[in-house]
Amino acid sequence: MTNGNNNNRLDRIEALLEHFVVVSDERMTRSEQSMLQSDQRLTRIEQSMLQSDQRLTRIEQSMLQSDQRLTRIEQSMLQSDQRLTRIEQSMLQSDQRLTRIEQIVDSNNRFLESFSRNLQQYSTSMDNFAKRIDGVIATNNEQRDETNLRLASIQRQVGAISQHLGLNQ
Repeated sequence: MTNGNNNNRLDRIEALLEHFVVVSDERMTRSEQSMLQSDQRLTRIEQSMLQSDQRLTRIEQSMLQSDQRLTRIEQSMLQSDQRLTRIEQSMLQSDQRLTRIEQIVDSNNRFLESFSRNLQQYSTSMDNFAKRIDGVIATNNEQRDETNLRLASIQRQVGAISQHLGLNQ
């Protein structure tokens, strides 16, 4: 009877250990899936950042073209000034053109200020997101370490039980 009770106890212990291993495996799988999702999100963020870089390059190119146009306009204004000394009406037209250019420059400056703020907000958002990802990874690593410690403890217990039963000879 005692041997039968011991076998029942060992069977229950073995079943509990197997259940614990299954639960640990499931938790590990969920952790790995969570890490995979985090990696996928990070890939999407990297792609978004690449697109933002491409947009910024286009904006920079547009700004360079605007600068070139402004340079041409300034050259034209110098030539016009020489001609405009003869005719007051032409001077008025040049002043009007200069006003439009200043408005465009002011508009461009407002756009650049707004763009800079948006870029700063984006950068801050990315920093916050990276911190959140770091936290998730740290939590996953801690959970993995805990699971490994528990598995090692179970293996020691199983080894002790096996040795006690004389199965490791």
